[in-house]
Amino acid sequence: MTHSRTMFGSLLIALTLAACAPATVGGAGAPIVASSPTSVVTVTAGKTSFVQYRLPAAYFGVTDEEMDATVPIDWDSRNGLNNVRSSARDVNWIRFASANTPKDWQIGLARVVAEREVSSTTNTSSATSVRYRNNIILTYRIDVPSTTEEAQAVLTVVKNRSGQDVTVPLMLRITK
Repeated sequence: MTHSRTMFGSLLIALTLAACAPATVGGAGAPIVASSPTSVVTVTAGKTSFVQYRLPAAYFGVTDEEMDATVPIDWDSRNGLNNVRSSARDVNWIRFASANTPKDWQIGLARVVAEREVSSTTNTSSATSVRYRNNIILTYRIDVPSTTEEAQAVLTVVKNRSGQDVTVPLMLRITK
């Protein structure tokens, strides 16, 4: 009986510790986040990387009204300081079209999110106002062959809600 409790306890501890393990940076659950739309991102040759870029929604021709309909501000969602929280929602109206990569590369969109990023909240006795930015967050899945050795500037083209082409540059540094 003691032996089975010990094994069960060991198994429980191992599962708990495994759940706390960090996700692999660059994996689907923890993409590499570009610090700006023009920053260089390092990806490893021979491995699949997920890279996230945040761009202004206006860059894609998305209006404030379209963002209102897609990601309305949730005035009831507040943090501990009574500030309105940012909100986001996956969208399917921006689609990957093409990329100017060597033929053995594979690049595509893994996820597209419309975001209302609230930067400040002002509360008075009669009203609440917020400052926010409308963003589109693109998460790319990038497969670079193990034989690739140099940095690459990649131009991707996505289709916006109206079906128009929008060019999004990716600056990639390849490591082995």
